[in-house]
Amino acid sequence: MLLNQALRHSGIASRGSPEAPANATTRIASGATSAATRGDKMVYLELDEAVRRLSENDPTLTRLALKWYSVHSADGAAALAEALRENKTLTTLVLEHNDIGKDGAKAIAEALSDNATLTTLNLRKSKIGADGAKAIAE
Repeated sequence: MLLNQALRHSGIASRGSPEAPANATTRIASGATSAATRGDKMVYLELDEAVRRLSENDPTLTRLALKWYSVHSADGAAALAEALRENKTLTTLVLEHNDIGKDGAKAIAEALSDNATLTTLNLRKSKIGADGAKAIAE
């Protein structure tokens, strides 16, 4: 189950806001800070390489950042979602500053219902809107 959803800047301002589902948790993972604190290495990849390595369950890929428009569309998010569905290694995913959209967020949310490994998801400024944020939170 996804323990920490980064929903800030996505249409849900904070836990307990009128738009927020009761189980929404807001937590923004700072890749560099969290990685340094935990001693884990944040890996920065392009989308195609990330999808390939996630699909292969690459054991070295536990913390992934696809930041600054690496994911350009709902189709890109759907490809990522399909890779996440069966992945058993990734614990942290940073999708900050992407153009995922509500449909992409819904695809990711569906995939995460089958993924018990991912514990931190950062969607800050990824244009998922309130509907996408609610799908992730549920």
